[in-house]
Amino acid sequence: MKSVQIETGHVSIYDIASVAGVNPSTVSRALNNRDRIGTETKERILKIARELGYQPSAVARSLVTSRTLTIGVVAPFLGEMFIGRVIDGIESTAEKHGYQVMFSTSRHDPDRELKIATSFQRARVDAVIIVTTHLRSTHEIFARTLGVPVVVIGQQDRDSEIPVVAMDDALAIRQAVEHLLSLGHRSFGYVGVSDRLSSNSCRANAYLDTVRQNLPDSTVHVTTPCNKNDLSRGEAALPELLKRGITAVQCYNDLVAMGLLSAALRMGLDIPGDFSVIGFDDLEISAALPVPLTTIHQPRLRLGRHAVEMVLELLNGAPVSQRMLSGDLVIRQSTGKPGNRGK
Repeated sequence: MKSVQIETGHVSIYDIASVAGVNPSTVSRALNNRDRIGTETKERILKIARELGYQPSAVARSLVTSRTLTIGVVAPFLGEMFIGRVIDGIESTAEKHGYQVMFSTSRHDPDRELKIATSFQRARVDAVIIVTTHLRSTHEIFARTLGVPVVVIGQQDRDSEIPVVAMDDALAIRQAVEHLLSLGHRSFGYVGVSDRLSSNSCRANAYLDTVRQNLPDSTVHVTTPCNKNDLSRGEAALPELLKRGITAVQCYNDLVAMGLLSAALRMGLDIPGDFSVIGFDDLEISAALPVPLTTIHQPRLRLGRHAVEMVLELLNGAPVSQRMLSGDLVIRQSTGKPGNRGK
């Protein structure tokens, strides 16, 4: 094999051709798995390319495939703690496969989601990923007419025509209720949110159904404060829950649970002796609270990874089915047996 001095990180097909003693066109056929090249020659060229550390040019690949090697991502707010890990999963998987990612925020507005996706399509992205909790019939129609593959993260609709990857919220909520029942609780509350109707309804209904199936005569109260943000919604819910004698509460997410915990501690309540609280998401901060939060771990990194994998399968013409991932209940110090209030 011929010895050639090559600058690190700048290996071209001409360098490979020089080392292999063949024409650049032969190298191109080998790298692109084309015909009219012998198996032995092809394998030798590929071996040399690996040894030299050859990386195919994204621009060259896009010219061959008529793709831009970009994926447009619509997310509610890029600064949200939940979204951050999902984005990490999307970016790392996309980069692994030679794709770049463009981001824009929907602010939980379904109409804005569709407008952004349209702008991405005009920018010639190869596919669009939408992180949403508001999947509607207009999304279905839109996805069929956009002209590029669309994958949704977070929606619970198994019958959607759009490829969806989400966590099985209902299964996770059942685990949380079973935990509270095993501790001896008989008075249950759920604190929801008013601006994510679909996902909130899924979690609330799963909570109600599981409690009633196990304890038909138990007290179950659902409240949905209309405050500006999730922390203040949790805080606002506490007086009503206490008035109704609730001893165990499932919150829509960790932020709602943090607001509820904060208000309870300010009132001098014992957590979990007076009040047990469960969150949803397992944000990193949840384990570092004054009372570490029992919560449902949502596989945020895997949601992002699966979404990109589904996009690549669609781009390659492969059939894609809905993916529902499992979550785990993480038991910490915010749940325990009911104290005097529960007797």
